[in-house]
Order: sequence, then C-alpha cells, then structure tokens
Amino acid sequence: MAEAFPNQVPFVLFDDSPLGSSAHERGTHTPEMPHRYEHCLEKISKLESEFSCAQEEIRCLNRALLIESAKLKSVEEKCVLLETSNQSLQLKAENLVKKIAMKDQQLFPPKRDFSS
Repeated sequence: MAEAFPNQVPFVLFDDSPLGSSAHERGTHTPEMPHRYEHCLEKISKLESEFSCAQEEIRCLNRALLIESAKLKSVEEKCVLLETSNQSLQLKAENLVKKIAMKDQQLFPPKRDFSS
C-alpha cells in the first residue's frame, strides 16, 4: 500500500490520547510553538481590546452626532421662525410708512396752484 501512496503520512494512535495523532503532527511541534501560541493569544487579546475601544468610541460619536443633530434642527426651526417674524415686521413697517404718508397728506394737503 505504501507503493501506491508514497506521500501518505501514517496515522498512529497513542494510548495517552483519546483521539490519537499522526506521526507527522507530532513531528511538527517545535520548542518555539508555545511562545508563538502565547504571542498569538496576546495579539488577539490586544486586537479585541482595540476593537472594544473602537466600538465605545463609535457609540460616543453616535451620541454626540444625535445631540448635535437635535441642536441643528432646533436652530433651523428658530431660523424659520425668525424669517417669518422678519417678513411680518417688514410688512408692518411698510404699512406704517403708508399710514404716515396718508396722515402727512391729510395734515399738509398739497397746495393748489391757481395761477394758471
């Protein structure tokens, strides 16, 4: 059978392992493996922490955005009210100018020129 599959790694079961492992798997472990594993765990932990901080920052920014959005809406509503009030005051001012002109004409009628 080895002649038919020369690259196949034999599967060997050991008594101390419930699942067993292949000879190939046991041979790939090196003394630096636990250090690399610890390094990977530390990196994962650091990335999870950064991710958590980023999520919290996003929540804070979203809250700030909602607050500023509400302020903007309030200012826009005040602006519309002020524009309406301004138009109303301009109309009243124009009406007062017309009334003053009418009163001036009543008090000081134009002089007629009878010389012709």
